[in-house]
Parts: sequence; structure tokens; C-alpha cells
Amino acid sequence: MVGRRLIVVALAGVSCLIAAQRVFAAPPSINSISLRGLQTGATTTIAIDGSELLPEPRLLLPIPVARQSVRSGARSGHVEFEIALGADVVPGIYHLRVATPAGVSNPVLTGVDSLAQLPVPQQLSTLPAALSGTIAAGQVAQTSFSLKKGARIVVEVEAKRLGSGLDPIIDLLDDRKLPLAWAEATTALGGDARLTFLAPADGQYKVQLRDALYQAQGPGYFRLKIGAWHYADLAFPPVVRRGTKASVEFASTNLPAGSKVDFSMPADGTDQPAPWPSDAQAAGFPPRVLASDDEQVIRSQPDDGSPQQVTAPVGINGRLDKPLREDRYRVTVTPGMRLRIEVMASRIGSPFDGVLFVRDEKGNQLATNDDQPNTIDPGLDFTVPASTNAIVVALKDVTGRGGPDFVYHLGIARLDRPDFSLSLADDRHLIPAGGNALVRVTANRNGFNGPIKLEFHGLPSGIKPVGDEIAAGSNLAFIEFHGESAAAEAAVVSLAGQGADGDHTIRRTAQTPDGNSEAARLPWLRTELAIAEVAAPALALTLADKSADELALTKGGKTPLAVKLSRGAGATGPLRLSLVTSQPMPKKKVKVNNQDQERDDPARALRLEGSPTIAADQTDATLPILVPADLPLAGYDMVIRGELLAADGKSVLAETVTPVLHAKAIVPLTDKPSPIDSERTKR
Repeated sequence: MVGRRLIVVALAGVSCLIAAQRVFAAPPSINSISLRGLQTGATTTIAIDGSELLPEPRLLLPIPVARQSVRSGARSGHVEFEIALGADVVPGIYHLRVATPAGVSNPVLTGVDSLAQLPVPQQLSTLPAALSGTIAAGQVAQTSFSLKKGARIVVEVEAKRLGSGLDPIIDLLDDRKLPLAWAEATTALGGDARLTFLAPADGQYKVQLRDALYQAQGPGYFRLKIGAWHYADLAFPPVVRRGTKASVEFASTNLPAGSKVDFSMPADGTDQPAPWPSDAQAAGFPPRVLASDDEQVIRSQPDDGSPQQVTAPVGINGRLDKPLREDRYRVTVTPGMRLRIEVMASRIGSPFDGVLFVRDEKGNQLATNDDQPNTIDPGLDFTVPASTNAIVVALKDVTGRGGPDFVYHLGIARLDRPDFSLSLADDRHLIPAGGNALVRVTANRNGFNGPIKLEFHGLPSGIKPVGDEIAAGSNLAFIEFHGESAAAEAAVVSLAGQGADGDHTIRRTAQTPDGNSEAARLPWLRTELAIAEVAAPALALTLADKSADELALTKGGKTPLAVKLSRGAGATGPLRLSLVTSQPMPKKKVKVNNQDQERDDPARALRLEGSPTIAADQTDATLPILVPADLPLAGYDMVIRGELLAADGKSVLAETVTPVLHAKAIVPLTDKPSPIDSERTKR
């Protein structure tokens, strides 16, 4: 097993111990990549170092690839690709993965733009360019280039935002090594740095990149962009209602004044990247457009200075475009309404450091907030007082600053509105041809208890999901993926869920675990689920009684479950079995240093008796399921997981699961002590 719990059942090669036996290949893994970018309208050569990169590797990207090929000399730990992208591919930051017949690799953040993609040269002859490299402790990366007088260039490093440990400082010097400009890390760039430079004369110039303390914490990789290219850090409006369109402008940008694009927020969308203008030579991280279910309005303060009129719930997109300004909004409400009033500014890269005020119409202050935990953006929960039909919400900068880049979103949302979000336990799954894999989908419910219909987008034709709903009141669904084709397939897919609350439809896209540094800045990457069907069937675990619609779990007893195993070539070892269920893990209180702590209580969970296996010469087993006496009377989903063991009896070579089985807890018909209770009494 490599990394997360993956279902790895591809067969490749010949065992050096038994010539006739095929061995299991692990999925590929990326350790490093030579270039952190791909050029549109051109062919880029990149080298990838890792493990299990053969056989038949190919790059997997969520954008169209015109052509790709593997250069000669490839080996398991090192492969060089030539990859061509069309000129119409949208610039941005994407996940790059490697796929083989044994599965799909971990993702690596990769820039895609029209800049020349190069390692760091001593003399740079092509501008603009994106230079990729690595800095260790005490090292400085540098390159020289020629500029004409009056030439304006942008120098920006992408490091922290790509997951690097580098704390960057950029120095720009002339040919006499005199410093002309420098830039350090900023919060707006996620810990990276940028400078804009106007050449004072014809001549040679040098850019140096170093760690702030000359002790770059590994990995110290970076992508350094130099030349005339476009960037934009903010979109306006910063929030768009789901299922609607908006005309989006840009702030904190060097795009031509008045640049606009048409933007559509998907009905089930999470936050999205703003599209670039078609004539822009854009590079780097795109501005983020947030998604909301509420009506959105643009700030339009009346000329007489009176508050702008809005009705809750509502989202207001504004700019504090003048110093010492206070934006005010008269919000129509109803008595007793519970509201969440919150500002998004610093968290989307705006310099606005807001202070939030809630007043009555006479100017009396009802509530105020400066900073929330872990952010300087203000926000508060507010209950509308009795006999109050309007409140005034006001905003100003804490130090009185203002300007066109001081973009903000003021959200006034109902706290009691039903909602849900969806999350996935893993960001990739490998599925054996002819076998099954299990995808766990969690519903994080906030007042919404109805059923949630699920739909996968972009699945390969040979992979079929079994199940498409999270039941009403349930927080977890098991979706069985079945591999049907004989050939290996891989794709990046997404999962959307839909629920109805009266005449209001809630649509959400599932997100993978928040384990990446780019998650806050590029949240749309968390909607990517890598799915791969491996080439050769090895294991298929099924239920012996396929006609049983529902398994009855007698509380306090043992429920038998029979399974059958089909083995492919080479799958000759023992199969270790375990039970995976939708039951929330019970908890218990324990004393630790005289303090109560909550710990998992497996003894009160559904589980298999002992540690059952299917021996190497067997194909079936009957498994006793231990049912706790205090198991809640509810329905449960469960699967039997099978792990193929190596000769050492510990290493897992492959994994598969049975189809999902529905079960229900029932009360025993007798008052006699249950087997489990009897065993506890003896102890």
C-alpha cells in the first residue's frame, strides 16, 4: 500500500521467485518535477522523478492535451514527457498526475500559461518566461537579461502557493550589482512575492531569488515569472449567486483598465476561478469568485449620503474606494430573524481591514466586531430585536484607508436556512476490473435532513457507480464503484449532490480532504476526484446470498454473513477480511491524568468476530458479525473489505470490497442473555 488506502490490483511483470506467478504493481507516485509549468500553444518537455512510473505512463490533466509522448530512456523512477497544449487552453494552476495501468499518482500543482517554461539559466534570452528551480539552505538562484529603457516587467515567484517551504525574497540589480528593487512575501500572495520594474536605461539586469533567512525549509522549489505578462488578484464582484451570470471586472491587477469578462456560476458550484480576458497574456493564480445561494447586489450608495436599501438575506459586493469612508446599508428584516453578518475581504486577498457595525435606524449601536478568530475579517451573529423592521449595517477600514483595490463582500444570511455540504474521504480511488471499490460520501448537514441525490460527472465508461443517494437523516453513503472494462482507464471526476427544501433546491459539489496548502486559494481543486480502473482483474469479493435485500442484525447477538472470492492470476495469498460500516464510531470517557477524555469505543461497534481470513486455497467464508447490545435501532450500510496479503502475512498487495449490503438492527425475540452479554459476564 502506498499513501492513502488505495485499491491496487493491477498485475505486472514476472516474479523473480516463481517464474509463472505475476506480481502486483503499485500505483505511480510523483516525488519531484523538473518544470512547474506547461506552455500553451507549444510543446514542453518535463522530467518526473518518483516511483512505479512504468509501464505505459501518461500525464493526466483536467484540460485538453493536444499530444503527449514519453521520451526514450524511461525507467520506473524517472520519466520524461513531451506534452503539447493548444493555444486556447485557459491559463491557470492545475493538478498534474501520472496514470499507468496500475493506477493514478498523487497530484502536483502546475502552472499553465503562454510563457516559455525553462530551468533557471545564467543568461535569459526569452521574455516573458517562467523559470523552475529549487533552492536549498544558503543558496541563491539568479539569472540575467537585457531590457530597453522604459521597458516594464513583472517579477513574481510562486513557491508557498505551490506547497514549497521557501520564504521568498526577490532582488533586482543592474549590471554593476547595484540594487534597484526588491520584494518580500505578502499575505495577499499567500506568502509569495511580486515586484513591478520600469527599466531606467538600456542594459543588463539581474534577478536574484533567495530565502528570507537563507535557510529554505525543504522542499524549496519555486516558479519565477519574469517579463511583461498579466496578473489579477481580485475579481469584482467577488461573489456570484449560484446558477446566475455576472460581468466580472478585476482589481489589484495590471490588466488594461475596464477589462471585463462574462462569468457563469454553476448551479452546484463551489468557488470558481474567474476567466481571463481573451486578449490577456495571463499567468499564475486566477482571481477567486465565491459562490452563494443569496441574491447579490452591487454597492450603489445614494448621492444624498443615505444608506443603500437592501432586504435580508442578501450579499453586497462593494469597494471602499475612498479613504475615511463608511459604507452603510439599511437592511429590511423581520423581528426575531437570526442573521449571520460577515465580511469577506482579507480572506480573498483584499487590503481592506474592516470594522463592522450594526445600528438601529436612530443610530444606536446594537453590535460591532473587528476581527473573527483566525482572520481580520469582521463577522457576527445577530438576532433582530422585537418590533424592529430595519437595521443599519455599516463598514469602514480600521485605519481609514481606501482605494479601488479595497474590495469586500458583506453577507447577510439567515442562520436558520437549511443547508448541507458534501465531503469525500479520499482524493483518489483505484478500481479493479471486475471488482469493486468503495467511495464514502459524507453529508455535513445544517438543518437539512432530506434525501440527497448524487451524480458523478466525467466517469470513464468502464466504471459504474452503484447507488446514488444519501438517505434522509443519514450523514453517510457508501457508493460502490464497479470496474467493468478489461482495459485500464483513468479520469478526474466530480460528484454533485442535490436536495429539495420546499421550493428551494440545494445543490452542492463534494470536496476532497483539506490537506493541501492551495485549498484556501484554489478551492475548486478540492472538487477533483481521481478515478482509475487498473488493467487486470485480480480479486472479486461477493456476497454468497445475492438475493438478500437487507440483513437483520439482532442486538447483542451474532449475525452470520457468507462471502465468496474470485481470484485472478497471481492472487494466491490469504485474504484478510474486515467490516466497514456506516455506524458512527461509539465513544467512551476515560481518565487521563485525572482528566476525562473522549476516546473511540470499538467494543460497541459493529465488527467481525476475531480476525478472519480466506486461506490461499479457499474461495469462501462465513463471517460472524458481532452486534452490540446497545446498537441504535436504525439502518446501516456495510461492506466486507478483503486485503490480499503478501508472503510475510503483513504487507497488503491488493484490496477489494463486496457490494454494499443494507442492514437493520432488530430487538432479539428472547430474554435469554445474548452471546456477547454472556461473554462479558464471564469476564
